[in-house]
Amino acid sequence: LQKLLGTINWIRPMLGITTEELSPLFDLLNGHPDLSSSRQLTETSQQAMQLVIRKIHTAFTGRCRLNVPIALFVIYSSFLPYALIGQWITENQQIIIL
Repeated sequence: LQKLLGTINWIRPMLGITTEELSPLFDLLNGHPDLSSSRQLTETSQQAMQLVIRKIHTAFTGRCRLNVPIALFVIYSSFLPYALIGQWITENQQIIIL
């Protein structure tokens, strides 16, 4: 579970998932200190896992466009602020995350 959540957390910014949305999964790490002890998925952690699966299925990557300036996007969520480095593509109103 710890390895899986580490991998999910590493790709989280590329999937556009916030830390708040993943918090039910990380809550599963609380409890018994033995990492090999069994864990039960709660309803909210199942929903968070489904979100990750859905985002992975629909994710895409882009390449840096040389004619578009690179920007820092600061996003304030109710749980934790975060930032993305990317490019704003005006034609399709989309951010390419670098």
